[in-house]
Order: sequence, then C-alpha cells, then structure tokens
Amino acid sequence: MPNYLYLRILKLIVILVLSTAFVILVAVWQSTSKTVHKNIYGSLTHVQSSTEDHLRKISDSNSDVLKIAFNDNLSLGELKSIQQTLSIDFLVLNTEDGVELITDSFSELTNIEKNLFELNTQLTYFFLLKNDQLYFINNAYIESSERQVYHGYKINEAWLKNLSDLSGINLSLVINDQSAPTITTLEDPIISTLILQKGVVSDSYFDLFNPSIIFGLQPLFTAELSLSNVIGAHASIFMSINAERVSGNFLKLQSTIGVVALIAVIIASFLGLLTTKKITRPIEALTKYASRISKGDYRANITPEGLSAEFQSLFNTFDSMKQNIEQRESEILYRSLHDSVTPLHNREFIKSYVVSKFEQAFEFQGVIIHILNFREINDVFGNEFGDACLVRFSNRLLSLPGKAARFSGAEFLWFPDTICDLKTLASIKLDLQKSFIENGINVRLQISIGKLDCPIDAQNNTQFFKRLAILSDTSKDNPDTIQSFSTEVEREYLDRLTLVSELSHEMDKNCENFKLVYQPYKGLHQQTRYRAEALLRWHSKVLGNVAPDIFIPLAEEIGVINQITEWVIETVVNDLKCLTKQNIACEISINISSQDLFDENFISKLESINEDHEIENSSISFELTESVLVNDVAAARELMQSIKRLGFKLALDDFGTGYSSLAYLSTLPVDTIKLDHAFVKDLSVSLDKRTLSKRIMQIASDYNMELVAEGVEDKDSLSYLMEQSCEWAQGFYMSKPLALEDVTRYFQHQSDKNI
Repeated sequence: MPNYLYLRILKLIVILVLSTAFVILVAVWQSTSKTVHKNIYGSLTHVQSSTEDHLRKISDSNSDVLKIAFNDNLSLGELKSIQQTLSIDFLVLNTEDGVELITDSFSELTNIEKNLFELNTQLTYFFLLKNDQLYFINNAYIESSERQVYHGYKINEAWLKNLSDLSGINLSLVINDQSAPTITTLEDPIISTLILQKGVVSDSYFDLFNPSIIFGLQPLFTAELSLSNVIGAHASIFMSINAERVSGNFLKLQSTIGVVALIAVIIASFLGLLTTKKITRPIEALTKYASRISKGDYRANITPEGLSAEFQSLFNTFDSMKQNIEQRESEILYRSLHDSVTPLHNREFIKSYVVSKFEQAFEFQGVIIHILNFREINDVFGNEFGDACLVRFSNRLLSLPGKAARFSGAEFLWFPDTICDLKTLASIKLDLQKSFIENGINVRLQISIGKLDCPIDAQNNTQFFKRLAILSDTSKDNPDTIQSFSTEVEREYLDRLTLVSELSHEMDKNCENFKLVYQPYKGLHQQTRYRAEALLRWHSKVLGNVAPDIFIPLAEEIGVINQITEWVIETVVNDLKCLTKQNIACEISINISSQDLFDENFISKLESINEDHEIENSSISFELTESVLVNDVAAARELMQSIKRLGFKLALDDFGTGYSSLAYLSTLPVDTIKLDHAFVKDLSVSLDKRTLSKRIMQIASDYNMELVAEGVEDKDSLSYLMEQSCEWAQGFYMSKPLALEDVTRYFQHQSDKNI
C-alpha cells in the first residue's frame, strides 16, 4: 500500500487527539473516582465508628441498670423481672465462690466457659457463641458486693435490626466465614458472604477501577467490622450500602465522558482528514506536475489557487526548475546531435538521419570529405589553430545546400539536397580547397572526396556506413579524383583488410610462413668473391603466395616492417654461417626501409646480431633506396656512418630513379650503387639508355663505388655491360632467386668453373 503523506498526517492527528482524549478521560475519571470513593469510604468508615459506639452505649446503659439492681439486693424474682424488662437473655454472676448462672436461658455453663468469664473481668463487653447462638455480653462491676455481673443478649434479627436502625445502614452478621450471612437486614436475604467480602472498600480509590464496578456488576459497597473478644468463634458485621445508588451517577458520568470523548475523536479525525487533504492537495498537484515534467511534457502549467505563501514559493520554484530543465535538456539534445568543435552535426545525428532516409525510401547521396593535411596543420600550428581551421571549413560546408556533419577528426559527411554529378562535386571540391587567412596565416586545405549514391550503392544503414568507410580510405589514396563506389573498389578494400589481418597474424607467429631466397650477382670481370641479394617470400595459408611489392609496403604502413627486417637479418646471419661452414665466402645484401634506418633501436640490434663472430660483418650489405634519404639527408648520413663503423657495407638501390644528387652522393658512406633495371632493360637497342648508363658507371668509378646492374634479362645487355666498367650484374638471365641449398650449389659450381 502506498505510504501517502495525507494518511501519515491523518494518523498523527488521530494519535494526538486520542492521546489528548485519553489523558483528559483519565484525569476526569480519576477526579470523579476520588470523589465517589471519598464519599463511599467516608460513609462506611463513619458507620463503622457509629456501630462500635452504639455497642458501647448499649453495654453501658444496661450495665448501669444492673448495678442499681444488685446494689439494692433485689431478689431473684425481681432480677428476672429486670431481665425481661431489659430483654436480657441471661445473667452470670462471678463471685469469690465462682461463676454462677442465675437465669434459665440455658441450663448450664461448661467449665471452659466459666473459666472465660473468670478471665474476662476487665472487658466491658465480649461475645459468646453457645449452642450455635451468638450472645453479646456486657460486664458490670458491682462495687458494693465486689462482684462481676455479666448480662448477655442474643444477637438475632431484632437485635441486628435495632443496631441497623441506630446506625442507619444495612448490617449482616457472618460467623466463622459461612458462605452466607447468619443474619442480615438486607432486602436480599440470599446475599453471599463472598459478595460482602468483595464489596469491601479500602482506603485506595483504585478499588473503583474494578471491572465489575465500571460495568455496574457490583451490587454493594461494604465495610467489615471484625467483632473482637468473641469466645468460641470468629464473627464479623458487614455494613453495606447499595452500589447502584451510590455509583450510578458516577457510572453515568463516566459513560457520558466516554461518549463525549468518542464524539470528539470522530469530529477531530474528520477535521484532521479535511486539514490533511487541504495540506496535501497542493503536493498532489505538484507531484502530477513533476511527473509530466519527468516525461518531457514541458507544456504543462499549474496555477493552484488559495495557496499559502510557503506552497506558492514551492510552486514558483518548481516552475523555475521546469524552465531550467527544459533549457538544459534542449542544450543537451543540441550537444548530443552536434559537434563539440564545429557548428556541424555529429556522428549520432548522421546515424539517425541515414536510418530515416532508408525508412522513407528516398534517393540520397552521401559525400565523404577528408582534410588530408590537417594533421600537419595541427603539428605545426597547434590544436587551437587546427580547431579554428575546422570551424572555417565547416562554415563553408554549411553554405552548401543540405545536411553536413563532422564524422571524425578531419573527416566530414555532406548530404546534398539534390544528387550531384562528378563535375559538380569537382567544382565544390575546388571551392572547399580555396585558401583563407587565419590568424595572419594563409591556409590551404587539401581534401579528398568520395560519394555514395543510395539506394544504388547501399540499401541499408549498415551497408551505408561500411561502404562509406571504404570510400574514405580509397579517396585518401586517390585525392585528385572524386572517388565513386564500385564493387571492385569494395573487393580490393576487403582484400587489403584480409591481407592486413593475415600479415598481423603472421607477426604473431614470428614469421613462420616467411622464407628467404637468394639471387646471385655475376662478376663481369673477375669472380674473386660471391655476392647475392636476400629476397623475402611469403606463402600465406589463406592467401597463398603474396608478392613482396604488395605485402612489404603494407608492412611499412601498418608498422610491422621492423619486425620483418629483424627476422630477415637473423635468417641471413644463420644462412651465412651455413655457407661459411661449406667454405663459401659470400656477401649478402639485405633491403631495409626508412622505418628500419630511423628506428632508435636499429643500431643496437645490429651490434648484437653477430655476437659469436662466426661471420664477418662485412659479409652483410644493407640496401637503401634513394627515397630513404629525401626527408632528412643529414640524419640518414649519420645513421649510415654508424652502420659502417660496425663493419657492415651499404648499397644505394634503384639509383637514378629521381632523387639522386651528386652534391650529397659524395658525402654518403656507400660502397655500392645499384643501377635500376629501368636503365638496363633494352640496353642493347636504346642509345639513350646506353648514354645514361655510361654516365652512372662513370660516377661510380669516380667515387670509388662498385656498380651492380639490376634486371639483366638478355645476353646482349650482359655483353654490353661486360664491355663497360660495370663490375656486377644481377637478373634472371644469370639466375633466378634460389633457396639456400640451391644457391649453395650455384656458388660451388661457379667455384669449380673458376678452377
């Protein structure tokens, strides 16, 4: 059951009313009870004292008459006459000769009784039970004859009635705790002794709180007068008054008080209910108001009337809170759907927008735009400057018709109102790339664009975002064109993802599916030593054989080329050891990338690869392409010199393809120049290539560098090279790349030919 506030307040009011009524009721009952008890107890106590006085008076008056009679020495007949006149039932004379019974009320006294009369000479009166009859006995002392005269009276209805009339109260005599009174003046003669005993009123008013009295079941209020000096028995006289007569008004008063209290409680509870309703009604209204606000219904207004100042202030506070919540929720909603840096929408908005487009089955176009040089801007000018550039670029997007959003760091998504063709997108691209001035700096953003036409290129939101990611990557690789989606583009992208996954898995297995093959060099003038280039091969269990020109650039892109190069170097060292054990002195060339060269741990790794010194470091040559030197020639030169100091050799691969400069070539610690196969192909028939190749051969000779011609595939080219100053030739015409066992036999065969 709900714990409503008005019920709690009502309970509190009822408890307070009941408590107050109970306290008042108890106080009134206590006051009236004390008054009634005082009256009852006072009356009974007074009657008890009066009864005792009457007994003494009866004793004293009769004793005076007898004293006169005995002083006059009356005869026995005269004594009997006095006995009858005074209603004396017997006379006993106590003399020096003993106890003498001088009346005939009963025949004789027992010895015990005579002894009692002799012993009780000092008592004014006492009681004697004889033959089931109780006698009231008075003692009169006759001074003239020094005798004791005892005169006794039967205690019967007449005697008790006489005493009752004198006391003005009903009396009941109970002998030896009999179940019923022996004699009583009550109208109900069958009253029990137990009732008389229960009706005894003590000096405490708590007696009136007896349930039998409260509910009117107590017939009598009594006081017990225990008769003293009773010979041969125990007797009591109970004085009683009618309880209903005495306490009837008291009970009526108590009932009236109870009824009044009950009515007061009912009225107070009803008024409490009205009060609590009046108090809680504004709270109930406020609760409903808050409930509607919690459900996002901010249109609700509440204007209750007749409110106290406190409740009015509370309602005003709630209304102000509603407005603040509405404002904050509006801000939160805006932020949840807008980018934190730019005024554009964010990814969450795009997700819901695309879903709605597909649900409405509308044709629409998604254009993915990527700022290619944003990272460089951030690195050079800082993040704040980069954010400012993003805002400028976003404002340009907002000027285009449609919806625009910032998808990620430097990636944006635009939904034109109408589908744009490639020409229109190319024009928009030019406008977006126009330079602008930011903080005094001329900024020109380079962007790539890809487009997705729906529902042709994507039929649902999952497919849309998946293919959008493909377009994002492929457009960055082809920034000069507007990249459109095609199944072929998707296939190539997915193949690349598979290749990345397999290559990463291969790294986890420590290149177990990699192997090295060696393509020998042919000495064109004299074969004093053997040389070969180590070439990497990969046979994937999923993809099969993967060409080096596919997976090596990918390895550089995903950052695993260092791990591959380390494996290649370790394998070459081990293979050289095998060749050395077979008395084959060989120099192996290993290709390394710019990532390898500029790796901070590369030099330290080279220091440890040949710790056992089973081979000479000079038997390993590292090949670098000219592109490695472009970004930082000085740093590259320093690292190359460190390699040379360790005893390794260096070769410049693909020489002549576009970056070489004689100005810095002379400063590089290079031992060998490898003439690119583009200059060697068709060498026998191309005059231009012969001229260029002669010049490169001359350069190598001038700088005291050996020259290796790559890609020799025919006899005429080989013959021409032998006629010139070229020392080495490499190509399929002499030998294809061979496994270690095969290249070992190849060198051994060459050695036998030289012999």
